[in-house]
Amino acid sequence: MKRSPGNAVAASFTGGSDGKGCGVVSYQILGDGALDGVWGYWGQDDSGTEKAVRTSGSGLAGEYDGTGQNPNGSPYKVKLTITEKGSGYSFAWSNSSSGFGVKRGSSVSVGIGGERCAFVAYEIKPDGTLDGVWGGYGSDKTGTEKATKK
Repeated sequence: MKRSPGNAVAASFTGGSDGKGCGVVSYQILGDGALDGVWGYWGQDDSGTEKAVRTSGSGLAGEYDGTGQNPNGSPYKVKLTITEKGSGYSFAWSNSSSGFGVKRGSSVSVGIGGERCAFVAYEIKPDGTLDGVWGGYGSDKTGTEKATKK
């Protein structure tokens, strides 16, 4: 992706040889609870944006009205429902997209694309270390990972 909110970066991955259709959304959680995000898919050198304003709920869970821009510049509108699920959150968009996300501080990353798709959300530490949490679509469990520059 071309831009990532705050000090976070997220990446999509798959256990297979082809991750086509797998993607990730990386949102910054704003002070008023709105979500400001960027999204992209495996193997594509472009990204879209999405902003979502909460209409009900508290914390991260709730209902949102979203507006976005596809990589080709066309706008879209969507409804988003976020519910707690295990150690993360279930995301469901009105355009039939869904995913599993993890919240880290003031950011949340969501893996999308189907059961073979997974994602990792890294917090970029001041020394350049990547402190990550990973999860998979359709799961409610997460794991951790740390990456250090050599």
